[in-house]
Amino acid sequence: MELSVDSDLSKDHLEEDKIIKVTKKKERKKDKDKSVTKDETVSNGKRDSEHEQDEVPSQEKLDIPEEAPKDEIKETGFTVIGGQRKDKEVKKVQRVLPDWLAKPTIINSDFSSNVTPVEKMPYLDSHIIRKLQQHEINHLFPVQSVVIPAILSQMEINSCFGSGGYDPSDICVSAPTGSGKTLAYVLPIVQSLLKRVVCHLRALVILPTKDLANQVKQVFELFTEGTNLRVGLASGSKSFAKDQEQLVSLSSCGSSSRVDILICTPGRLVDHISSTPNFTLHHVRFLVIDEADRLLDQSYHGWLGKVLKAAYNKQSTSGFINSDRPVSCNLQTIRNPPGLQTAASFATIQLPLQKLLFSATMTHSPEKLAPLQLYQPILFTATGSVNQTNDGGDYTADVTTAGRYSIPEGLSEYMTVCNNGEKPLMVLYCLTQLKFQRVLCFVSSLEATHRLYLLVKLYGGVQAAEYSSNLTPQQRKGILRDFKLGKLQLLICSDAMARGMDIQDVLYVISYDVPNYVRSYIHRVGRTARAGNKGTAITLLHSDEVHHFKELIQKTGREKIAKYNIKEEKLQLMEEKYQDTLGQLQDAVKLESQKKSQQKGRHEVIKLLQEQFMNNVLQRNTEENS
Repeated sequence: MELSVDSDLSKDHLEEDKIIKVTKKKERKKDKDKSVTKDETVSNGKRDSEHEQDEVPSQEKLDIPEEAPKDEIKETGFTVIGGQRKDKEVKKVQRVLPDWLAKPTIINSDFSSNVTPVEKMPYLDSHIIRKLQQHEINHLFPVQSVVIPAILSQMEINSCFGSGGYDPSDICVSAPTGSGKTLAYVLPIVQSLLKRVVCHLRALVILPTKDLANQVKQVFELFTEGTNLRVGLASGSKSFAKDQEQLVSLSSCGSSSRVDILICTPGRLVDHISSTPNFTLHHVRFLVIDEADRLLDQSYHGWLGKVLKAAYNKQSTSGFINSDRPVSCNLQTIRNPPGLQTAASFATIQLPLQKLLFSATMTHSPEKLAPLQLYQPILFTATGSVNQTNDGGDYTADVTTAGRYSIPEGLSEYMTVCNNGEKPLMVLYCLTQLKFQRVLCFVSSLEATHRLYLLVKLYGGVQAAEYSSNLTPQQRKGILRDFKLGKLQLLICSDAMARGMDIQDVLYVISYDVPNYVRSYIHRVGRTARAGNKGTAITLLHSDEVHHFKELIQKTGREKIAKYNIKEEKLQLMEEKYQDTLGQLQDAVKLESQKKSQQKGRHEVIKLLQEQFMNNVLQRNTEENS
């Protein structure tokens, strides 16, 4: 038995040894096959498909991307660390604008050859032609000759409705200051309202400042004189209660509006929308936004959204009387924002709301224009082609052209580099030695405006005035009148005060402080060379301001600007008197500061006495009641 067991065990051991040897042999063969496959992959760039399936996990399972060929890596634009090749330059993304912005209607603004006799103006009514001739306007400027027919051609004759029942396109105009933009919207509005029967607020003109609003009101009054049309003003120059009395009727029946045309500032307009009974924009046919770039940049308590919401009446209130509002305000028709023309849209005729935008620096930013909800807009720009910068950013124009930035044709521009502290001396030299007349000088701040005015006044020999918000409207009006009459040689002001003002016959514009933005520069130099006349603009610079100013000029489409050189020895002749004047200026500023402190102290004492008086009255009343 034992021998048989041992023999069986030995047989089993032999079988196990045999199996182990066969297994090791197979493993050596597999290892050999693997090494051969790797060698073939290195030499031939290929891999045997069977081994790839049996031995190597697939790339798809491991989620490892295949290695790109070298020539394809070059195209990706990624930097390869340690690589010797250079990546291709990646082009910047170009901004794509809507067609109406990218392809504006160009107006040739050459005043010498491109003016139109008023008798030959298409669509213009005989009443308007007579009014123009009465005011000795026998020719219309290029901008007026193109924009006026564009507005009138979209109207039904003697009607406020769009031609053929269609909603009219909105109009945007970018043209230099002094090119006649105001008349370009005044004449079509007056003509369209001449045949009106019932007085409703049908034209709303929004401007950024009180003075500019008053100026536009005067233009409207010239052409509405002798008609039934009524023009109103809401700019904050009068009390709010007085505005309400002049704009709306407080009766509960009949027409609620007392004006057909309202010229206003955005802040006062929002106040009337929210707080004035019977005041409605449901009948407004024309919404004019003058100085559009400035109004769109500044929110004024969200005026634009509130105006459009008040103008569009999406639900008819006919038959539903709101007890909090008079009957005349509830009987309104539906007016929706314009959209696609369908059979359903022609079922009911609604009064269109046409928007007219005017500015010397019309924005090309779709983000800023989007809240306006423009309908099929048409952009008119003064002479020239619209060019795009290399980075796809701002649109610019040539010296003799106008796109986004429009510059008068007859303008000569110069820059003068001054040493520190020489700017006031340079202004005095231009006025006293070069005898500049009708000069408008722009200063960056209210305080700097006043200091420069005091300096010029103390130096003597120059009839000067400052034009600032410290003055009352009547004082500012008197200063403008004196300047127009030639009684003033120099008018010193800030950008905000003079923007959009029609200051006639300005021969020179001096930028005492370099403007921060190209828009400010355009509006400054646009004060001169108006209506085809000649004018000169000079910018005073310190050496560290030259680079910024050159960049600013390039944004208008020009490479450089001429230098206006004044010899140093000529300035030295004025140095002694100038230094004496600076000493007097310090004393004058100190004296004014003391007066302001005393005045402030008096106001505080008066306020304290008033409060004490009111407390005594209240205490006396309390004692009497008890």
